[in-house]
Amino acid sequence: MAEESQADRDPAAARVTEPTPATPAGREAPSGSAADPAGVPSAPAADPTPVPAGQVLVRRAPRYRAFALTGFLLGVLLGAVPVVSHQVTGPYSRTMVLGYLVVPLGLLGGLCGVGAALLVERRRR
Repeated sequence: MAEESQADRDPAAARVTEPTPATPAGREAPSGSAADPAGVPSAPAADPTPVPAGQVLVRRAPRYRAFALTGFLLGVLLGAVPVVSHQVTGPYSRTMVLGYLVVPLGLLGGLCGVGAALLVERRRR
């Protein structure tokens, strides 16, 4: 039996790799053409620069959860180090001081992490 090509086994793969006819920038397809059988003008493309067939434009954005979690953990670590390294005196126990430092510094670190992610995304544009 003869070998089958990728397009014979998967018709969707053939549709993806075939180039589609495009109209030049600034011109719309004529009403009632094969590209637009309903006669409704197509919406202009968001990006006027044409992308060669077979290439895909990928938008890379930072993972906000990872940035926020890293900032939170750094804030928790920053709050825990003074409590562990120093002896607590006064009316508050070690765990109370740990909680008072870890919670706000963890939240502040998470906010700083999200801010860093926003800066990274803005610089990539």
